[in-house]
Amino acid sequence: MKRIDALLIQGHDHKHAVPFLEYIPGIAATLALIITNCVRREDVADDAGDDEDVCRSRSLLFLAYVIGFASVCGSVAIFLDYNKHSDYSSYPGVANILLTTLITASSLILWLTRAPLYG
Repeated sequence: MKRIDALLIQGHDHKHAVPFLEYIPGIAATLALIITNCVRREDVADDAGDDEDVCRSRSLLFLAYVIGFASVCGSVAIFLDYNKHSDYSSYPGVANILLTTLITASSLILWLTRAPLYG
């Protein structure tokens, strides 16, 4: 909700449309969350069976983490870039950083605390 508030405040107070570039880190973090939760914990274990499947699962999980952390870094870079201009509010940038950080952290927590499948 803070991201929506930030977008509304930015558009109302400063009469500037929020550029699409600010949406990309949030979209990437959400994509990383989806990819992370598509990999089962059993698939990355050493005794999961076929080495090719284990390697594929670990690579997919690594890709998801790279996307997630890159989205956080991207939102910080966008914030610093737009913060150079004095006519832009810093509230959307801070909300974007919080959004990507919380989505990335929640994907990690969801994956680590997921109950293993048996059967």
